[in-house]
Amino acid sequence: MKIPPLQVYHILLYTLFILCFLCFLLLLFLHIFFPIKGDLVTTLANPLLRCRLHILVLIPYMEVGGADQFNFNFLYRMVEKGWEVTIVCDKTANNVLYSMFSRLTPDIFVMPRFLPSSDQPRFIAYIIESRKPDLVFISNSERAYHYLPYLRAFAPEATIVDYVHSETPDWKSGGYARYSAAEEPWLDRSLFASKHLEEYVIDLGHNPNKTSTVYIGVDSQRFQRNEVSRKAIRSKLNLSDDTLLIVYIARLESEKGPDVFAQTVQLLHKDGLNFMAVSIGGGSLYDELNNTIVKHGLTQKVKLLGTTPYEEVLHWISAADVSFLPSKVEGISLALMEAMSTGVTCVAARVGGQPELITDEVGFLVVPGSPYEAEQYAEILAGLIRDPAKARALGQASKQRILDHFDSVNTITNLQKEFCLASKVHHHSKHLFNNVGMQRMGIEYASLSIEYERTSDELLSIWRELQFTQSKISMQSNTGKALAAKHAPATFNGKDITPETLLPTIKFDTLRSVTNIMDERLVDRSMKINLRGYDEQYMRPRPRCIIDNFNYNEFLGRYNLGVDSWEPEVPFRYTQDNYIAELTNVYLSPGDSGTVFDWDRAFPLELGVIPMFKRPVEWQKTCVVEKYSKLATIVQLHSSYAHFLSHHLPRLGMLWDLVQSDPEINILVPFMGNSVVDDVLVDLLNITKSRLVYYRYGEGWNPCKTYFAEKLYLPNPAVTDNPSRELLERMYQMVAPALRDRCRPREQAIVYMSREDARSRKVINEQEFLDQLQETFPNEHIVRWSYEKSFLGTVCLMHRARIVIGMHGQTMAPIVFASNKTSVIELLHSRPWLHYWNVATAKQMDYWMVPIMEASHESQSITLPIDKLIKTVEEVLKKKQQNANKHDEY
Repeated sequence: MKIPPLQVYHILLYTLFILCFLCFLLLLFLHIFFPIKGDLVTTLANPLLRCRLHILVLIPYMEVGGADQFNFNFLYRMVEKGWEVTIVCDKTANNVLYSMFSRLTPDIFVMPRFLPSSDQPRFIAYIIESRKPDLVFISNSERAYHYLPYLRAFAPEATIVDYVHSETPDWKSGGYARYSAAEEPWLDRSLFASKHLEEYVIDLGHNPNKTSTVYIGVDSQRFQRNEVSRKAIRSKLNLSDDTLLIVYIARLESEKGPDVFAQTVQLLHKDGLNFMAVSIGGGSLYDELNNTIVKHGLTQKVKLLGTTPYEEVLHWISAADVSFLPSKVEGISLALMEAMSTGVTCVAARVGGQPELITDEVGFLVVPGSPYEAEQYAEILAGLIRDPAKARALGQASKQRILDHFDSVNTITNLQKEFCLASKVHHHSKHLFNNVGMQRMGIEYASLSIEYERTSDELLSIWRELQFTQSKISMQSNTGKALAAKHAPATFNGKDITPETLLPTIKFDTLRSVTNIMDERLVDRSMKINLRGYDEQYMRPRPRCIIDNFNYNEFLGRYNLGVDSWEPEVPFRYTQDNYIAELTNVYLSPGDSGTVFDWDRAFPLELGVIPMFKRPVEWQKTCVVEKYSKLATIVQLHSSYAHFLSHHLPRLGMLWDLVQSDPEINILVPFMGNSVVDDVLVDLLNITKSRLVYYRYGEGWNPCKTYFAEKLYLPNPAVTDNPSRELLERMYQMVAPALRDRCRPREQAIVYMSREDARSRKVINEQEFLDQLQETFPNEHIVRWSYEKSFLGTVCLMHRARIVIGMHGQTMAPIVFASNKTSVIELLHSRPWLHYWNVATAKQMDYWMVPIMEASHESQSITLPIDKLIKTVEEVLKKKQQNANKHDEY
């Protein structure tokens, strides 16, 4: 039967309609159950090979503090258990503990270094997608809490747990504790450092079925009393066995109660009691505490150590009888746990979860905030001073309490149990987050969070400016209108208000400390900062040695120049911006470092927690004021021959373009007592001598001089004994044209740096070594360098040196002028000053050491181990030949 054409048309039309409807249903199904991610999360999946269990840790930074120490200890144990670790940091900081964390994992991302804030949520989602961690762990990261809805929507497979260390009622209505309660729907489980803290967060609205307390704990095997350290430190302090040594280990910030500490030791001293107190830790209130100690005549009773390497802190704990911590806010103090594990009695504040740690059987707690708080602490400590046996007995009870309840072995076991519970919660709830609605809400939430953080950062500068203005008004009201006028740099008139008349009125003890010049720019908008690069963190090979299985930690010493362990690669951890700051109407103090200051502030500057300059002191007010319209300074702490070449001169490299372009700028340089400064700056670099201003270190100069600059150019400091790669490279670029123009082409040489005229560590078999070296390598040109050689000759010799060999000491300083193709062989005594290893590795030179076990820094004479030294030279030449062959093949 033949179908009419019209009916065929209708059938085809209906069929097409049905197919389109089915396609629509299919697309709708895919859109709902398999949503396509939007632009905010479009990332390259980049799945990485997984071999073990994996944890992703979200933290703000890697700085010195209890939470950061917990993070490290926790991850250290997780790595021991076989876990892989990824760390993501979300805030700008110096990250002074980067080197510690990098020993646990190379997978560390400090997002502010390479990402704008707006890309952080997407990057974390990418990390989760590529690493596929079994657990995401949040520790004190405000931004991670902000990003939680976004991460839930776009990384729904991740199990997320947070760990809360303490509550801070004065910060954002509870701080991280409040964040944990507010973000509970997006968390699979929340863990707390104390029962008190868990109850606090539950009261804020957290689901009690998703909370648990896991005490931080300490490694009881590591934290044991070291009797050798105890005897050595107490002997150094001249303390008898009956003298009570009190340690106060804390960052010197208001929440740690340094004011209460000062009041308490004043009361103990007033009563004539037999004690010594030591404060360990830096912070913004260090200078204030120091001034209080000096003002009340407590310098013989109280020692302020400032920021101290962690291993040294352990030695002080071993020497102590009492650990004192009058905090205003605390979770459970890790410092107190470590002290208790060592057998030290604790006297602390009854805050946070401290009562769970310190019971009446092991120590003492005082409720903070009372007008008699210091008196209560003093009464307790006085009782322990009068009865040292009681302090020892309580210390033993403290140690047993740590073993029973706060050992870190239990911490990791308990954490892993909690992670399993979190995984079960996630398994049953993850489907709730994997939909379009959650994704839209996550994007909106992340967008609002980013805007909130941006606004907060902008308001912070306004807040700091407000504080600055308030302090300025307060100072004016306290000192009177006339004095206030003298304190305002803008009122200089050249008559009655001049730099000379202003200087005696400045109160040095009240000057505000500027530790970070980038932060100060938010306060002082007239200050200009010209950025010249950034010192990145990089890995340095440890000194090479031909001795198999050599014990580096024993010979070089752990914590030598900040190196906590001599692994095959050692990180350079002093990252910073390279800059030139332009300051107006400022002084530079005489004394130890040429510190910049004005009527309101001083610039000690810090890198991490290391001060770069010393604050001005009272005697400097009497000095003659020497004025300059434009002044650039390269002066900083330390003024030896080696420091001039590797610290001061690289700072001139930062200023070089500016100094060349403006001949009106004078340059403040260190006075060395010899011709080396003029040799470099005048003879080598052709700077007119009249432009140089010589800074004389120390006291006793007549007259002493305080310098004043209408405009000062201040380059960023170089960390003592750790010159950066960027600074040394700039210095080399500065001197390179002079080397090319003034050094005649000659054959490469092996250069031996003689110490013939040195006062110590003279090499008694020097000539024997040189004869044997020439006999062993007859085709090599060997040059013996000594101090008699002209400076230009020294620089040119370094420029063509193939290998530089020398005994540890300042004779090695000229290696700063060698190229990165030069190899360095340094003869080292035990526990040496590793300045030249730092210089060589920063310049990417091949560095070798020859250890001399029986020698020390004080040795008057030293015998070279000729056989080892010859073998080392042979190994270096062999390596150079291998590299040359590879280059030829390429």
